[in-house]
Amino acid sequence: MKKRAAKPDYGIDAPYVLTAITAAGFTCLVFAIAAPRLRFLYSPCISLLATSAVWLYGSKVGKLKLREKLVNRVSWLGDEQVLDAGCGSGLLLIAAAKRLNTGKATGADIWRSEDLANNSRETTLKNAETEGVQDRITLDDTDIGKLPYADCTFDAILSLNVIHNIDKRGDRATALRELSRVLKPGGTMILCDFRNVSEYTIELRSQGITGVRKEFIGWVGFFPMFAAVVQS
Repeated sequence: MKKRAAKPDYGIDAPYVLTAITAAGFTCLVFAIAAPRLRFLYSPCISLLATSAVWLYGSKVGKLKLREKLVNRVSWLGDEQVLDAGCGSGLLLIAAAKRLNTGKATGADIWRSEDLANNSRETTLKNAETEGVQDRITLDDTDIGKLPYADCTFDAILSLNVIHNIDKRGDRATALRELSRVLKPGGTMILCDFRNVSEYTIELRSQGITGVRKEFIGWVGFFPMFAAVVQS
């Protein structure tokens, strides 16, 4: 029997939220079945479980399609130094590494479990090995609000659904300032998120970054995805 090829695991986004929604849906279903007078709970049950299904699809399929749209916005030469800011399990990091020859893709993260299922440095390394790009990546356990890199280090900076996890607007501004600091003049930066993208665009402009624009990238589940794009 032919052995099935290993596949990377890029995790489920916000797994605790998904679990809560799913549990609430099944709870409504149980009460609706058990008590005829509570049949009105079928409606929220359907809504909650449908939301769970779309959420799961977005995590397993939708974000893979979004990844390609994001990475294809970079004009690759193959020798770039790339930063995936908040790399998680390596979704953008590995896609970028596949487009490199002599370049290097760096993933920076603190790998919080509430942001992504199976979120760990080990998962990222395993995914990179599965995809055959382990020699083109490096990982750093670091907060994007205090990056350990010299000014003008990276030709391209990518990020997906990361900066909104920073609670305070002032701290988000600090993270954006750090990302701008390590981007080379004339480099490309694409910061994609399901919220706050207008804020990122305005903040980058206030920091003196020229040519910043907000772009619609596509849909993932219920969420329209936009990006703050810096590109010469």
